[in-house]
Amino acid sequence: PVYMDGKLMGWQARYVGEPDGDKPPNGKPPSDNIPKYYTMPFTPRNSALYNYDKARQHKFVVLMEGPTDVWRLGAQGLSSLGAAVGTKHIQLLTALWVDTGIGLMLDPDYVNKPRKQPDTPTTYETLIATLRRDGMFKWGVLEIPLPEGTDPGALPTDALWEHIEAVAAASGYHATSLREE
Repeated sequence: PVYMDGKLMGWQARYVGEPDGDKPPNGKPPSDNIPKYYTMPFTPRNSALYNYDKARQHKFVVLMEGPTDVWRLGAQGLSSLGAAVGTKHIQLLTALWVDTGIGLMLDPDYVNKPRKQPDTPTTYETLIATLRRDGMFKWGVLEIPLPEGTDPGALPTDALWEHIEAVAAASGYHATSLREE
């Protein structure tokens, strides 16, 4: 379920799959006709942020693609219910974290998607430019790249936070720890 300000906005489900012998389900649909995620019809994906009510209690949050990524990261994670980040999402982020900052940890296949036209920025490049415009966030936006083929939902929580802290330290993002217990 996706709640914002205590109100149910909708829900999103994740394909789990079938076990393969003694192995647990791998979460990959057997064909392209079966979606990895299914969102309840009429859920306002362009304005809903999964885990918003819990994340708003923290100074620093990390925007991710799916709820399973958020489960792995914890209370400071937010999901846009997919790779698309719209104007309303940005308004919500700036309304609550303007005096601090945000991290952006989107899946590598989205971040590294090739340009459709040589002179046209990718959707990700446009998003980063928008989030960095006019110093929207006091601390700025921390881009948190993941290695190709890596999914945040498959990594241990401590490993995710170690990676975030290492990226922040290497970029001089913020002097204090970003993880709040």
